[in-house]
Amino acid sequence: MKIQQPISSTSHLLKLLDFCRGLAIIGVFSIHYPLSEFKIWFGWQGVHIFIILSAFGLTYSRLSRNKNSWKEWFIKRAARILPSYWLIVLIGFLLVMMNSILNYIFKHDNLVHTIHLLVSTTAKAIIDILLLRNFFVKLQSGFPNPALWFVPFIISFYLIFPWLYNQVVKSRKIKDYILVLSVAASVEFIYRAISIYWLHNIPIAYVSDFLPALPKSELIIGHQILFGFFPSRIGEFVLGMIGAIVFVRNQKKFENFILNIWVGVAGLFICIAGDILLHVGLWGWVFSDFVIAVGLIFFVINLAFVAQQRLSPLFRGLSKLGDLSYCIYLCHYLVFFFLTTKFDKFTVGASSVNLSIINFLGLGFTIIVTAIASWGLMKFDKSKFAKTIIPNLIAKLRLTSP
Repeated sequence: MKIQQPISSTSHLLKLLDFCRGLAIIGVFSIHYPLSEFKIWFGWQGVHIFIILSAFGLTYSRLSRNKNSWKEWFIKRAARILPSYWLIVLIGFLLVMMNSILNYIFKHDNLVHTIHLLVSTTAKAIIDILLLRNFFVKLQSGFPNPALWFVPFIISFYLIFPWLYNQVVKSRKIKDYILVLSVAASVEFIYRAISIYWLHNIPIAYVSDFLPALPKSELIIGHQILFGFFPSRIGEFVLGMIGAIVFVRNQKKFENFILNIWVGVAGLFICIAGDILLHVGLWGWVFSDFVIAVGLIFFVINLAFVAQQRLSPLFRGLSKLGDLSYCIYLCHYLVFFFLTTKFDKFTVGASSVNLSIINFLGLGFTIIVTAIASWGLMKFDKSKFAKTIIPNLIAKLRLTSP
């Protein structure tokens, strides 16, 4: 396949993506934070941004730079995402083990309960290391790091990416892109309808509170397991892939279309429409994630463009945050787990004013510790040791294979 000329270094769009990730991770951090007064109710929707930008980045890289075989591509992706993930799994395992042992020694917890907790924690860590969390109902949002469900979820997209890429890249005209996106969205809608109506699953994050002024949809007594795999969001992933292909083939036209105040405004209204679908009934849940994702990415990209032009300090700050977003995502829940137990003792018997002060100080301290932990994880991720883990593991597997 013939590829267009390399992307111009003056591209506006590529410079905006880290800002978008920065906004997304703020939302995710907020919705996961234990204290409700600091939650942003739509913060969970930052995951949509990560999905679309992940698809965009993978496709853009493959089109413009990466000429390796698919086998080499998989090795490179594994080396990029797994070492930090495995380290966080190990740290979480050690924190829970240490906490259980200390509780047994100093708080005299029941020995049988402590042994059961140690065994179950070990089993959960092994399942996480093997990327199997989303196959287990009770572990998908499991203690101590519920956020880890997203890593095997996004890896499920990696497994089908070569096939998707070969299908989507054949598109040449607008009608081809519309057809491909329509097929992907239809697969998503059918999968979600079956999951919700017949298999009694709840889309991930839909147990959170939405707009308080609107009525709640009926909640299903079920679980979220089927929403931990790629068919549940394949429409928005393909949207990101198509965006990258159109961008590489015609950068100027694509940026002129996307970076437009009216597109941003339209995106905001589309996103609001998607949020309204959360409240109209279970049928709205079939379409809501896709609609929210489409509107949100248009709105956030244009918000980033406006910030770049008019609020450069904010733009630079959020862009740096976006560069750390994967590391923040991996470790923020562990920080919550460790710190909230420490702050609880200060809130007992406190007045409402003092409680607000304590909670505010707790939030600030949590942000600082999360920043330090994320910076340390980033350093590990860029270290020579981390970069050799996957190649060394593959080499050992080859030596031990018959």
